[in-house]
Amino acid sequence: MPTLVPTYDLYGERLSHHLDDPVHHERIRDRSERHSWTIRPHRHDGLAQLFLFRSGGVRITAGGLDLDTTGPAALLVPPRMVHGFRFPAETAGDVVTLPLDQQSPAIRARLQGQAMALLRGPADPPHFDGLVATVDQIAHLFPRFDPERRALLASLAETLTLYALAERQADDGAELGDARASALCALVETGYSGDLSVADCARALDLSPTHLTRLSRRYLGVPPGELILRRRMLEARRLLRDTRQTVAQIGPRCGYRDPAYFVRVFSRAHGIPPGRYRKNGHAGLDPADAQGSVTERNAG
Repeated sequence: MPTLVPTYDLYGERLSHHLDDPVHHERIRDRSERHSWTIRPHRHDGLAQLFLFRSGGVRITAGGLDLDTTGPAALLVPPRMVHGFRFPAETAGDVVTLPLDQQSPAIRARLQGQAMALLRGPADPPHFDGLVATVDQIAHLFPRFDPERRALLASLAETLTLYALAERQADDGAELGDARASALCALVETGYSGDLSVADCARALDLSPTHLTRLSRRYLGVPPGELILRRRMLEARRLLRDTRQTVAQIGPRCGYRDPAYFVRVFSRAHGIPPGRYRKNGHAGLDPADAQGSVTERNAG
């Protein structure tokens, strides 16, 4: 059976300058420019990655979400999370890759158990400023051959991780809203193929459905039912493109036990039924681009 989402070490290349480096550094343009500034969705099993966007306008696809940056931002992608990007031409920024087997046990545990973390430059000082300074130090040290190089890189990798994962108090002072939004993304990522509902997510996060909906709209821009729908439709499109499974086989893998209901939801989201989508060879229309907003019944 074909692989649904490409899984790479580092796009199939050697990880870094030295095989046992605790970090790998490159500029966003180093890889993206030759791919027309677009990185298609993929994942890494044993790697976490920190993306520093020094300029805005980046479209992020990660953990079933589509997000747009309006200014400087940083994104931490944990291992196995599907992610991709569409960058404006000449985007300034960095990619720091953290191989889990080269991290300390404590940092490895945090990275493995972490949901996606997004820091927005103007909103998250001093953590964001410290993160940028750490990336700058890594970029300076990475191509060098100093005797202390590896020990320094290991220390900087730990510092970078701690900055990226530092808990930030929500604006209302009542909860760590961004952390709970990340936890919601993780729940959707791991549960979308089952009978996941908004009520399930609310219980898991110890929130009421109303509170969860308010939090999701505030931090993610969409209600949780829409979030579940988008992740299921992303999986459906990939299966239709990349496998020969029938529509009846694909539905249950996307959380729909009833094939007819799956066809109805997909058709509402994309304007065409899944069989025609496959025949036409569509490249990946998102439900958000379809006419109107669709929230499926069994997600809510």
